Amino acid sequence: MLTFRFFARNNSLLSSVAVQVVYPTLLGPVALPLGAAALSPTWRPTLPMLTGSLAGALLAGGTTQLSLRFTALLGSSQIDDVYVDPRGTR
Repeated sequence: MLTFRFFARNNSLLSSVAVQVVYPTLLGPVALPLGAAALSPTWRPTLPMLTGSLAGALLAGGTTQLSLRFTALLGSSQIDDVYVDPRGTR
């Protein structure tokens, strides 16, 4: 399974971010929720998250193109350096 992680930090107490993966389909984009990431006051990497690329391949007719969507749930936050693990495909 393909995984990714990112560096993030909060700008206010109890900041969190919802993460979705968006797959293109013949009927338009489909967004699937992956979960939420709790953030710390300093820049830190998040725990690895699964992309669900198998589900995306089924929805998109065999391809695994995807987009990631980050939405602030509480407070203000910053995200940088999204890293997709290339070994997850082997």
